[in-house]
Amino acid sequence: MDAYQKFLDRISMAARTTLNFPRDEPVQIIAHMDCDGLCAAALLCAALDAHAQNYELHILESPSDIPFDDYRDASLIVFCDLGASRLADIEKAYPSTDVVIIDHHRMAGRRTKPNVYLLNPNEFGIDGGREICSSGIMYLFVHHICPEIEEHAYLALVGMIGDTQEEKEGKMHYLNSLLIDEAIRRGSLCRRRELRIFGLHVRLLHEALAARPHTLWRYRELL
Repeated sequence: MDAYQKFLDRISMAARTTLNFPRDEPVQIIAHMDCDGLCAAALLCAALDAHAQNYELHILESPSDIPFDDYRDASLIVFCDLGASRLADIEKAYPSTDVVIIDHHRMAGRRTKPNVYLLNPNEFGIDGGREICSSGIMYLFVHHICPEIEEHAYLALVGMIGDTQEEKEGKMHYLNSLLIDEAIRRGSLCRRRELRIFGLHVRLLHEALAARPHTLWRYRELL
């Protein structure tokens, strides 16, 4: 079994084990305040809404800001795009609470507690900086209990682009390409070739080109 299948199997196992609703206490969602973390949290919130499960969303600027004492009464805690660097602290703070850490950043140590589920591609030798981000992992995670999340597949791609995981000429690595194919199949994404100009969709063309003089010069050479 290759590394990718092992990673996908880990995601499936964690989803089947932890996403058993309804829960009496609200699910505590702790997300990193960047594009990827917010997209991951949005996907989880959409899945919980579909199951009429109460939740509380907390947005943090840094893993160092995690207020561990605030969530000790929770029955399920999900970390979105943070937590891998504080794995030992999380295991110590929550000896019996179900915890899911969805994070593509480098890990500090390895999981030792059975109630903590670490979904991190780096553990399987998959480059979390290039091959999949946290919102992509979250999509694969919640899809196991909420197939209708497919209509929000584009959120995983927004997080991926926000984390600059797009390769040259729009090519993607295997796991990200799976998400793109899913979004195209659902009709929430189309693929076409365009000029790559920063701010093109929020600025007039001459303003977008003027904001990047080197880009303007390059396209002058092509004319």
